Order: sequence, then structure tokens, then C-alpha cells
Amino acid sequence: MNTKNLGHSIREKLLNIAKSQNTDYQVILIRYFHERFLFRLSQSKYRELFCLKGGALLYAYEKFLARPTMDVDFRADKINNDINIICEAVAEICKIACPEDGVVFDDKNITSEIITEFKDYHGVRIHLNAKLQSISQNISMDFGFGDEIYPSPNVISYPNLLEDMPCAKISTYPLESVIAEKFQCIIDLAGRNTRMKDYFDIYRILKNHPVNESSLSEAIRRTFENRGTIRNPENEVFQEDFATNPTLNKLWTSFLRKIKWKEDLPFLDVWSLIRQKLMDRS
Repeated sequence: MNTKNLGHSIREKLLNIAKSQNTDYQVILIRYFHERFLFRLSQSKYRELFCLKGGALLYAYEKFLARPTMDVDFRADKINNDINIICEAVAEICKIACPEDGVVFDDKNITSEIITEFKDYHGVRIHLNAKLQSISQNISMDFGFGDEIYPSPNVISYPNLLEDMPCAKISTYPLESVIAEKFQCIIDLAGRNTRMKDYFDIYRILKNHPVNESSLSEAIRRTFENRGTIRNPENEVFQEDFATNPTLNKLWTSFLRKIKWKEDLPFLDVWSLIRQKLMDRS
């Protein structure tokens, strides 16, 4: 099959998936580009240096129930956080060919910026372009540094949207560390936290996936200590008036609308589960 026909065939298959899952075609395309970048990462010398986290990781567990995500998040290890070094690594990954998937990543026009939200080590945000036939899509990736992962990273086979594509085997955060980092953000920012995805993701993990209780406690302890966050079960997050705060509830409703969540999911229910499971660990 020539390149043009291959691209058309893949686009049609992705469109059929979007229709069958009642999901926006754009969301499916972005997930496909993420997936194909991860495959190239798995074939590169960086496969053990970049550990997948965030929404793209949760898709591996929840598939189409996962919230849509526009970017890919990594924790980088044993590599300098110099912005040029990360750009060079991403460009090298982009150059890896995979004729079967019809995707071309532009390794020549990668842009980058420093992320300053990290307390001790700056992160790097990468922007690049991916193409599938005539479709052109900008995607971004965040690389964080300095966070401690506990327990050790997992190696998983990342789920393919199309079964006949080569599959990525990549290093990923354990769910205990995913919870720990998001929980730390919730506690650290408290009422200033507008990141409703942190509440949503923790709720989904605690509700639907097994986690090791002792590992979770240790992951939270290490993450709070590493990020300099005081552990305090009396934090305002755990007070009942926090869950009924009109501003937070409005943000929550807007978030669910944005991700097109169809089920009824009050913020109070989410807050109650997080409080029940995590308050004594804070």
C-alpha cells in the first residue's frame, strides 16, 4: 500500500473508532499521535530515561473512559535538564521510522520552553508537529525532573488504537506515585488549586484500580518530603466546607463539561472518597 492510501486507510479506521466510542475525532487523532510517539520512544536509547505519567498514562488503564489529554507527561531520569539536550533527545526519537503507522514527526522545527512550576528543578516543555497524510497536529510534551518514584517504575505494553500496529513497551509511573504527586498538589495548593483533573484522576484510580496500601503510604511520604510539603490531616482540604465551596464546585462542573463526562459525578462524592482514603496519610 502506498503512503497516500495507507494514510487514508488509517484515517478511516480512526474515524470509525471515534464514531463507535462516541468520542471526538480530534481526541482520537491526538491519542494516536501520542501512541505512535511512545512506540518510537520504546525503540530508542531513551526508553528507560523517560517515564510516562499523567493523562496519557491513565489512558493505558482506562482506555476510552480516561479524560482527554492534549499533552504527554514524562519524568526524566539520568539525563540533564538542559533544554537543548531534551530537544535533541526528542528530535532523535522523532527520526525513528515506523512505516506501518503512516505518521511523520517533524524533527526539524521543535520548539521548547522552560517550566518553572517545579520547586527545585526546572522542567522542559516541548512542542512539535505530527502528520498523518494531510492531517497536521501540534502536540506538546512536558519533562519533569527531580521527583522520586515509589515503588519502582512499571514496564507496560501501551494499548494500540489499531491492533495491527507495533506496540510500545515503555517505563511508566506506578499508580501509587501518580496518586502521591496529584495528592501533594491538592494539599499544597488547597483552595488555590484550579486543577480539577487532580481530583478526577485520583478518584478514578481509587475507585477502579487496585493500589498497594503500604506502597501508597510510602509514596505519599516520599513525595511530600521531596517537595517540601507539610503533612497535616487538619489541612483545609479535609474540612467539609471545602467540598461545598461554590467556586470549586463551579470549576468542577466546568471541568466535567470540558471533558464531556456524561455520568453524574458531584464534587462532594469525589472529595469524600479522597478524604476517606488519603486524609490519614497526609
